[in-house]
Parts: sequence; C-alpha cells; structure tokens
Amino acid sequence: MHSLDAAVLNRPARVAAVRRLAGRHMRARAAVESMLRAAAVLLDVPTVSVALVDDAHELVWVTSAPDQHREWTYPIERSLCAIVVAAGEEIAIADVRGDRDVADGVDLGEIVELRGVESYLGVPLVVDGDLCLGSVCAYGDGLHDWTDAQRLGLRHVTEAVAQLLAPIAEGRERDEKHLRGLERDMQRLLAEHGAVRRVATIAAHSREPHAVFQAVVGELSMLLDHAPVTLARLHPGDLVPIAASADVAEELQLRMCATWCDAAGPVAACSAVVGSGPDRVAGAPVAVGGNPWGVLLAAVPETPDANPVEPLEQFTELLAITVDNARQRRRLAAWAGTTA
Repeated sequence: MHSLDAAVLNRPARVAAVRRLAGRHMRARAAVESMLRAAAVLLDVPTVSVALVDDAHELVWVTSAPDQHREWTYPIERSLCAIVVAAGEEIAIADVRGDRDVADGVDLGEIVELRGVESYLGVPLVVDGDLCLGSVCAYGDGLHDWTDAQRLGLRHVTEAVAQLLAPIAEGRERDEKHLRGLERDMQRLLAEHGAVRRVATIAAHSREPHAVFQAVVGELSMLLDHAPVTLARLHPGDLVPIAASADVAEELQLRMCATWCDAAGPVAACSAVVGSGPDRVAGAPVAVGGNPWGVLLAAVPETPDANPVEPLEQFTELLAITVDNARQRRRLAAWAGTTA
C-alpha cells in the first residue's frame, strides 16, 4: 500500500517547479492538449490528462476532454495523481471503488463519487532526472483492466510531455523555433505510438509471433521513411534475420547484422547507431525475461537532428511481451500434454 509521503510531496524544488508551470505557458498547454486528444483516441479511453501536484493540491493542468471535468483543483486527499507522485511509480487501478490496497490517506470512495473516476492509470511526469511534477493519467470508462499496450502507450505520451515541460519547470524559456521543433517531436511520437498500437492489436489477436514480427518491421520501415528494417534473433556468437520489411534482400539483412556485430557485438547492452555511409545501421537490443534475445535493426542515412534509435526502442518491449507470451503458451501446452 502506498502513502502520501509528505517528504516527497513537500520537496521545495519540486513544489517550485510545479508552481512555475501552473496557470502559465498557454502555447505549451495548447500543444499538450492536442497531443492528449490524439492519445485518448489511440489508447481508446475517454480522457487523458496532465495533472500537476504541489504540496497540497492536484491541478488538472490540461486534459483531452475539458467538458468532462467537474473541477480543476482537488486536495491531495482526493488525488490519485498525488499517490503516483509520492510513490514515484506507475499505478494502474482497474476498480477504484473496490481497490482497498492502493493508498493510505486517500478516500477512494470519495474520488469515485466526487470525481466520477472508476478506473485509473497514472505515469509519473518526471523532468530533470528526479523532479516529479505530477502525472499523465488515463481514466477508463467504468471498470477497466489496463492492457500492456495501453500502459506502454501512456509511457510514450508521458515522455513527450516531459520533454516539452522540462525547460519551463527548470525556469528556462524556449524560443518559438525550439517550441515548434518540440511540437514536431510530439507529432512524431504520436505517429510512433499509433504504429505501436496497431502492432499491439495484432499481438492481442494472433497466436503466431511471426505475424507480430512482420508487423513491427513493416511499421518501422514506414516511420523511418521506408528504410530497410530487419529483426534478428540471437544465436551463439551471431545474429540471424527472422523478419524483414518489404523488398529487403537477404544479402542486405545479413550485411546489417554483420555491421552491428562488428561494432557492438551480438549481445549489446544498449541501443546505438553504428557504421557509416551505406552500412550505417541503427539497432535496439531485445531482451526477454532479462536475457538477450535479439536485435531490431534499420539501415538509416545520416540525417541531421534525427535519432533513428528512438522509433526502434518503442517496439522492443512489445516484442519481448510477444515472445514471452508465446513461450508461456508452449509451456502450458506441454503441461497439458503431460497431464492429459
């Protein structure tokens, strides 16, 4: 059970950053609202909001559905977002009214009655490494079991919001050119999440992992301006391609794997861009159950201000979930066969 830890909520630097944001920066709020409206559609939820939490109140700073909010400020005793801030971690509640193990000091029944919240998903909104300003939260329509894809999607949205708000919270203003660049970044992140959601839908309805693998490489190729993309499986001392985007020859897939292995090794600890010229490759390792499994690779040109690794990283967790689920199904089938 979580608690409303006063030491966390009353931290001076955190409270000062929240108050710098509250009620200001209409341009930033408008950009975030546009993103939240799109996020609500992609996550298939009625409302997605950004809530700021100081030492005493929650402020609904911006929301995808302003007409649905009864109030805009709540005491922390009626704030699920304050629980997220105090805990410093993502919190998912399928049934707010019925869950008695969420937090000490928060009246969940009153939250349901006064705020109309029945299910909740909140991700900490963290800037500058450790300043948690509040949370980006989604509200379900009635009781709601949050899916892996929804949780992953809300994390992506939170990352985009944090990127925009960090300099404001730290007291550094952005010029218009930089702000427009951040708005483009948010649109890019939304496009990436749309792709992740489409793949997650396939994963939810398919028992065949290869269908998910093909969907991932296809979506990534589109996000990266039709770049060649391949998913390679780790074998002892080597990588072997197992899926590729359309019209990518096997020779190119093998060359991408060789470029990655020469620079980073088959078992790499982190994402990177390696090689140069026509052999420039971006890669994101995939781990399943904490163990290396493979690498997602894309052949990418040298483009100023572009980070080709980020789109790849959006899919690694979904790939890991797909592989793990397939393994669990095989274990269950084997167990059923031995007990029949």
